[in-house]
Amino acid sequence: PADPGELPADPGELPADPGELPADPGELPAVLGDVLAADRAEPFRLDRPRPARWHWVDAGSAGRWLVWSHHHILVDGWSLPVVLEAVADAYATQDDPVRTPPAVGYAEYLRWLRRADREADAAYWRQTLADATSPARFSHGPAAAGHRTVSQRLAEPHTARLARIAERHRVTLNTLVLSAWSVLLRRQNPKADVVFGVTMSLRPDELADVERLVGLCLVTVPLRVPLTDGMDLPTLFGAVQDRLVDAYQHARNPPRGLADGLLDSVVVFENYPGDRTGQRLGRHGRLRAVRSIEPTEFPITLIVSPGAELTFELTAAPAALDAGAATAVLGNLVRLLERIATALWEEPT
Repeated sequence: PADPGELPADPGELPADPGELPADPGELPAVLGDVLAADRAEPFRLDRPRPARWHWVDAGSAGRWLVWSHHHILVDGWSLPVVLEAVADAYATQDDPVRTPPAVGYAEYLRWLRRADREADAAYWRQTLADATSPARFSHGPAAAGHRTVSQRLAEPHTARLARIAERHRVTLNTLVLSAWSVLLRRQNPKADVVFGVTMSLRPDELADVERLVGLCLVTVPLRVPLTDGMDLPTLFGAVQDRLVDAYQHARNPPRGLADGLLDSVVVFENYPGDRTGQRLGRHGRLRAVRSIEPTEFPITLIVSPGAELTFELTAAPAALDAGAATAVLGNLVRLLERIATALWEEPT
C-alpha cells in the first residue's frame, strides 16, 4: 500500500457537538477512564478526512473535560501550545473574530521538504546504516496492539547538574540522555550495533514564523552510535552530538522501512517552546493539557520532557516488554543519569 501523504485542504465544517457525556462528580474518574479506553481502542482511518475525535465530559463544579484525540499526521507536540493559545483567544474574544498572528502555510512547508537533495540524503543513509543488520534490543518481540506506560522522574538536583555538565561539554541535554540510552543498549547487547530511533522537529529558520505553524513537522530517523569498549563519556557525548547534527541535515528524506526490523526503540525529547500547562480563558477558567498518551508503531517509545525535573515516560507494546521489564529499563536509565551527574560534576567556580 502507498504511504500516507500530506495535502493542504479546505478544513470544511467541524462537528458542531463533540458528544456530551454528563457525569456525576463521583463518577468522573470512571467515566473518563471508559471514554479514554474506548477511544484508544478505535484506530484512525487515514483514508478519511480529519483524523481526530472529541469527547466532552461535564461534571459541573468538579470540572469539564474535552478529550481530543488525533493521529500524529494531523498535528505534532510543538503545535499543541499554538492550538491551545488560539482556543484561549477564542474564549477571550467571543464577540469578535479570532485573530491569530500569521504563520507560514503548510503548503510552503511541504515545498521546503521537497527541495531537499534526495540522492544526497539516500547516499548518507546507505553509508550510515551499512551492515547494521543486528541492532541492540530491549524488547522480547514485535510491536502489537495495545501498550503499557511507566514513568519516572530525575530529581531536580541531578537534572540541574546534568544541564551544567551538558553546557560545559558544549552538547545538549538531549545528547546526554541519548548517550545514556546508548550505554544501556550496549549493556543489554554487548556485541550488537547500537541503533535506535530519534524523533526530530524539522522547523527551519528560513521559513518565517515557522514556530507558529500547526501541523506535522516531525520525523523519526535512525541514530547509529559508534560506542566502543573503553570510550569515556565526554567522547561519547561528542560522537552522539555529531551524529545528531549529521542526521538532521538529511532528515527530510529518512530511510524507508524504519520499523521493519531495524529499530527496536525510539527516543523523543520534547524540547519545544510554549505553555502546555494552561491558557487563561478569561472568566471561563483555564484550558490545559493534563496528559498526553502517544503510542507509536515501535515496540518501545521513550518520551523525555525537560523541566526542573526530567520526566521519562516509557511506552512498550505488550509483546516487547512486560510491566516489570519496562519499569526496570526506565529505572536503569534514571540511575545511570544519576551516576553521570555525580561522576562528571564539578563545583562551579
